[in-house]
Amino acid sequence: MSLLLHRNLSPEKLKNRLLLKQFKLTPSERLEMAGRGALLSQFAIPIGSAIYFLLFQVAYQTDYKGDTRTWFYLKDTWDRLPVHIQNLLHNRMFGITDQAAPLWWVTARHDFRHVLIGFLAVLLVGAFGVGLKNYEPVSKARMALSVPLSFIVASLVAAGGIAFFAWHPVSAFLGKIGANPAIPFVGDLVGKGTLQLTVIGVLAGLAARKILAPTFAQLQLMSIDRNISQGDNPTLGWKRFVYPANYRNRFKLVSRQCEEGTHTATLGSRWLGIALSFAVPAATLLLAFGVWLNYFGPAAGAH
Repeated sequence: MSLLLHRNLSPEKLKNRLLLKQFKLTPSERLEMAGRGALLSQFAIPIGSAIYFLLFQVAYQTDYKGDTRTWFYLKDTWDRLPVHIQNLLHNRMFGITDQAAPLWWVTARHDFRHVLIGFLAVLLVGAFGVGLKNYEPVSKARMALSVPLSFIVASLVAAGGIAFFAWHPVSAFLGKIGANPAIPFVGDLVGKGTLQLTVIGVLAGLAARKILAPTFAQLQLMSIDRNISQGDNPTLGWKRFVYPANYRNRFKLVSRQCEEGTHTATLGSRWLGIALSFAVPAATLLLAFGVWLNYFGPAAGAH
């Protein structure tokens, strides 16, 4: 069967496939990737909490000579979103009769954080765990469009997941599990809805990852091209512990392709290089802030 498949491939594609086999992940490298993935998924909790807090809870203001100006503040908009929508459309589509946020929205806006965490967990693992295979080149326009498209698709999947878990037969079944004293750990997760929300977030993240996978792969290639052009080798010294196995192996693959003349490494866009350089420090700051927020800051003890 493999011989028949190889006969149907062009010489160039066959050569690329055979070259890929030389740099496939070993069992120990797969174990390394699994460990990194598990660690990154845990990073999603503080990072998701930090993004939620900074986006929806913080007022960004400047004060000059007693003149205070608010540049960005979404807390009231987010906390009373259904009320604002009703006021904007001049109807009572949500059945709200006063200006206070309804209890169902108070629950929903906090639940959104769990969905966000599940979503980020999948994207973090997907961004760093780019598979080693032949990817078609992706234009900058397609890369830019993949971001909003992924969020639209993820939102649709999340909406479907919420509708599924709210469906009476499903909610009734999960309600029985949540109230079962024989399985307190599972019951606690299901009873509070944490497990359902995380599942919704993971499913939404998987849908978004499907769309973003070519973009992730292209960004990884751009980073590798910059390293090759600058003479940096992430497979040597302390850097091999920073870069994951899939990155190191693809670096070796692209380096071989450069030697054979089938690929040319370039520095690429200056601004994209700056963005890639700041991505890791930005994620690290969000991680540190999220840890402080959840364990020492305003959100301590709120979980």
